[in-house]
Amino acid sequence: FVGYWPEQKTIVVAHEGTDPAKLVSLLTDANVLKVSLDRTLFPGVPGTVLVHAGFRNTHNLTATKILAEVNRLMISEKTKSVFV
Repeated sequence: FVGYWPEQKTIVVAHEGTDPAKLVSLLTDANVLKVSLDRTLFPGVPGTVLVHAGFRNTHNLTATKILAEVNRLMISEKTKSVFV
């Protein structure tokens, strides 16, 4: 989800959490190998920051679309505030 919260003048980004009723969700969480974030998707984040591979792989599927929408809202709403 990407949306704009007018009362706070901020963009809101949210991701679905683990759904224990869905096998794919559980398998994603089970991929616990610690890996670096994709530096093209997280410029400026140190390479020492690690996440579990399941999160990174799933995040990478939608990251460019989410970033495009965040950038669009930043321009249209004239804000630089983002709440994740």
